[in-house]
Formats: sequence, C-alpha cells, structure tokens
Amino acid sequence: MAVCSIRSYEPEDARALWEAARESVADVFPWLPWCHAEYSLAEAVEWTRTRASLSAEGREYNFAILLRLEIVCAVGNQRSQRVAARAGALREGILRHRLLLHDQPVDAVVYSLVRAA
Repeated sequence: MAVCSIRSYEPEDARALWEAARESVADVFPWLPWCHAEYSLAEAVEWTRTRASLSAEGREYNFAILLRLEIVCAVGNQRSQRVAARAGALREGILRHRLLLHDQPVDAVVYSLVRAA
C-alpha cells in the first residue's frame, strides 16, 4: 500500500484549495455543497486561516497517531467510492442518514483503511 500523509491545512494552501475547488465544481457540488460555482479565493483563505484556531479550541481535531482512516461518501457518489476502493479501503457498509447534502439527510457508504498490526 502507498504511504499516505495527512496534515492540517495552512493559510499557504488557500490558492491551491481554491483552484482545485473551482476546477471540480461541476463534479463535486452535488456531494460538497461548499464547493459551489461562486466559491471565492476569499472563502478559501478564510477557511484555511481558521483551521489552527479551531484545533486550539478543541472544535477540530488533529491526531498524531492514526490507526484507522474512514472514508464516508454518499451512496450515489460512485466516483468517490471508486477512489476509496482504488486506495485499498475496505467497504464496511451503509449508514442511514449519515450525511447532510444540501440540507437533506442521505445514506452514506463507509470505507476504512486500517494500519497493519
């Protein structure tokens, strides 16, 4: 399995986040409502700027030891499910009303990557 590195977003990531979001709007808006046609660089700057303070306040969590990574995607989001499967994640099941998309509850598929013992 390939190595996967996870780190918090930093303010310097704002432009790359904005560019990726703008390029993907048509494909991901149904699954990520924040990624809308008018998504602005200012929104990306604000979002990346607030990550550190949310972590310090205990409202966002960053862990140094990762034993399990869950990938949760809407049942209808076939592209994300294919990405999870290609990454080697195991499909564990469907959770009812697990996500809110466009203010509507939707069922979600859960995949996991577990660190080898």
